[in-house]
Order: sequence, then structure tokens, then C-alpha cells
Amino acid sequence: MTHEEFIVNLWENVRKCPKEWRLGQKVFNVCEDLYGGVARDVQFIDGVDCFYNDQKIDDFLNAVWERLKNDNN
Repeated sequence: MTHEEFIVNLWENVRKCPKEWRLGQKVFNVCEDLYGGVARDVQFIDGVDCFYNDQKIDDFLNAVWERLKNDNN
């Protein structure tokens, strides 16, 4: 999977989330659903959590991508 495919797939799935969820909550939950424990690893090990802080979305997605990329090598 390329970075572009990762981002496109993520945002396609974010659009399907309940409208009452905050954006960071949507991003976190979609990553957790699509990629398993990587979202929790980024939250607890890397210390980047967008679930409660929408301003952390870009940092969170960068950290998720780095973990996914490293897992595939």
C-alpha cells in the first residue's frame, strides 16, 4: 500500500462514521478498525492521540503510516 492509498482509504471510511463523532475520534476509530492495534500503539507508545484532540490528526496519521510502513518491511 502506498501513502496515497492509505490516506484515500482512511478518508473514505471516515465519511462512513457517525456524524456526531468528532473528526479525531473518527480518524482514530477507522485506523483501529482497518489496521488493528496500530492506533493504540501510536496512542500509548508514541504518545500521539487524536481521539480527544483533533489538532493531533496529522501527527497521528504520520505515526500510523510510519508504523504500517515499518511493519511491511
